[in-house]
Amino acid sequence: MPYTIKLSNKLPLVDVPDGAVDQATTSLNLIGKNLSGYGPYQNDNFVHLLENFSYDNPPDSPLLGQLWYDTQNKKLKIYFKFLATAPSTYSNIWKSIANMTSSNTPPVLASSVVGDLWYNTTSKQLHVFDGAVYELIGTSVPGFGKSRLEGGAIQGRPPNAPLSTPINFPALTLFLDDSPIAIISKDPFIPTNPIAGLYQNTSSPGQVLAGINLIGTRLLNGRVDSSHKFIDPTDGPLATSSFLRTDKLGSQNVTGSIAVVGNVSSSGFNGNITGDVTGNVTGDVTGNVTGDVTGDVTGNVTGDLIGNVTGNVTGNVTGIHYGDIVGTNSKVDFVKTKNGVKTVIDLTKSTPEFTGKFIGDLVGNVIADVTGDVSGDVTGNVTGNVTGNVTGNTTGVHKGNVLAVDNSVSFNASTKTFAGNLIGNASTASSLQLARQINGVPFDGSASITIQDDTKLPLIGGAISGLLTLVQQPVSNLHATNKLYVDDKISQVVSEYIQARPLFFSLDTRGLNVTGNGTGSVVSILNSIAPPDKFTPNTTCRVSSTVQNITTSATTTSGSWISISFLTSVSVTTTVSDPTRNSNLLYKVNANKTSWEYVSG
Repeated sequence: MPYTIKLSNKLPLVDVPDGAVDQATTSLNLIGKNLSGYGPYQNDNFVHLLENFSYDNPPDSPLLGQLWYDTQNKKLKIYFKFLATAPSTYSNIWKSIANMTSSNTPPVLASSVVGDLWYNTTSKQLHVFDGAVYELIGTSVPGFGKSRLEGGAIQGRPPNAPLSTPINFPALTLFLDDSPIAIISKDPFIPTNPIAGLYQNTSSPGQVLAGINLIGTRLLNGRVDSSHKFIDPTDGPLATSSFLRTDKLGSQNVTGSIAVVGNVSSSGFNGNITGDVTGNVTGDVTGNVTGDVTGDVTGNVTGDLIGNVTGNVTGNVTGIHYGDIVGTNSKVDFVKTKNGVKTVIDLTKSTPEFTGKFIGDLVGNVIADVTGDVSGDVTGNVTGNVTGNVTGNTTGVHKGNVLAVDNSVSFNASTKTFAGNLIGNASTASSLQLARQINGVPFDGSASITIQDDTKLPLIGGAISGLLTLVQQPVSNLHATNKLYVDDKISQVVSEYIQARPLFFSLDTRGLNVTGNGTGSVVSILNSIAPPDKFTPNTTCRVSSTVQNITTSATTTSGSWISISFLTSVSVTTTVSDPTRNSNLLYKVNANKTSWEYVSG
């Protein structure tokens, strides 16, 4: 009876006859009843299931939900059906199962394949492997680099906190084409490591502010309903309090520097100006002006004008003025009131005059003549004539007499002479009041002197009558030295010269060993009469030898009688030849300077 094989949903799949093997319906071997030798088929099924049919190609006859490990792409895939274009038809496909790794470090790249996912358990971010690195999943622009928001912690410290161990601040960094565009932070902080390109706010350089912090020179384009500061091309960020409002010129008080490039024109400015005015003031100012005015003042200033005016003042200043008026077309009446004393400067004359008496300090510059007395300090320059007395201190230019505390004339402007002693440095003087001696020669500064001293050697020539002792040895050929150094050098040179010269000996070598080095040899005699340690290695010695040649021969005549042998005659012949002389025996000192040694001859 055949086996009926069913699916997990209880529907029949196939009937396998007895004694048969079905290898077409599924990817496994379906074994029929009473199959002989079924063991290999069954074992193959187990192995295929264990390895998920690992192969470059998918298994044959797959079933819905079957797993297959694609060895070519290194992916585990599942076989499933999806609805095709026709409502009643389905298409089958092998779909990859996502490979997800959760850890605080990225998976090993060598074992990763494109599409693998990694969840960073520390940063709580999801990454995907692109074939090279695990890239953070986020918004991107095709064809360009990283473009997205990335969250992270930046080390730093609060702006007003002392230097201490840095802490982490949460921040979002906006990237576009791999370039950081901005940093978003909920708290202000000073990064431990400066962020390159971060906008350097002049009031908080290098600081990340709470909000959006642009990087580089990028700007916000569009309408801004409110702003904490405005950017000036020269001075950088300026607070809104640095600007005048055209709708409130009549009553606005300004406490900062007024950055007005144009003119301030109004029917009346009732407030105080404590900053600088860089434009013209055409209306009346009823308050005080404590800053500098670089433009013209055509209105009246009923308050004090403390700053300098580089333009023309055509209106009246009824308050106190401490600064300079540089303009040449200023109005006639310029009234100074100090301690109840009114002083008028008449600027309509060809030579403006400062008439009356000014009691108090004169802080600004006066370009007119001062005909009255100044009892206060003059800290500015007076370019006109001072015909009165100055009882205060003058830090500027003064062209009149200078009086002392007791009203005596300390400096006479007519004779250009000082009365009394001067304490301090003089840049020029004709002579010294008290002459001093230089090496016995009087010097008062009125003429140059030449010092002559017979006890000193001149730089060129001269003779020394006594002994000159030189302690230090010379280190250059041009240095002088002493006798001891010269004697040592001569002894050294002579010794080296002698040691390097060859020696000549004339020896009677009869009975001496010419080539040996033992007792009775030429070498032993040289070692005795010329110790080798006194010479440099390879010092040579030539020995002339004489050998006497003597030849002796003898003949005898013998006889015997009754067993007794005896000599009857003896003849001895001796031949003496001319002596043989050899002048070319050569010896040298060995490398260790321990012995002479035979060389040739």
